[in-house]
Amino acid sequence: SVFAVIDIRKIKQIYLYLKAQSERTKTTMKVLKMQNDMSEALLFRMMPYCVVKEMRRCRETNTPYVGSYQSATVLFADLADFQRLAARDMSPFAYVRFLEAFYTRIAEVLESHKVNEIETAAGECLVVSGLPDRSPTTKHCSEIA
Repeated sequence: SVFAVIDIRKIKQIYLYLKAQSERTKTTMKVLKMQNDMSEALLFRMMPYCVVKEMRRCRETNTPYVGSYQSATVLFADLADFQRLAARDMSPFAYVRFLEAFYTRIAEVLESHKVNEIETAAGECLVVSGLPDRSPTTKHCSEIA
């Protein structure tokens, strides 16, 4: 029979190494979860829920995401005097408060009219109505007006 000499110190080193690796893996998984949650939040801010849901279904089934719409309305607006308003002599903190109030108000108005905000930056706003809801009517034209 063969007898193996067991070095207790070596076993303890291996145990401590594996324990440290396990802790690093747990930490990495927490960071990945946080990053994923942030990505999810951004995705849902950028796109309507039904679009995200459909894109996920397509990814899971390995099918392309294709959509077609009979009609939709797209509006691009350059908000008058935004640069003058934004260039007023104000502290950085006041400027951030101004921008936050400005963009919050735009979001509220768009939400009340069931219009999807695509992009709002530097006084320019791109919005759509009639997407992603496939409405057979042209009610979206009045919603965006």
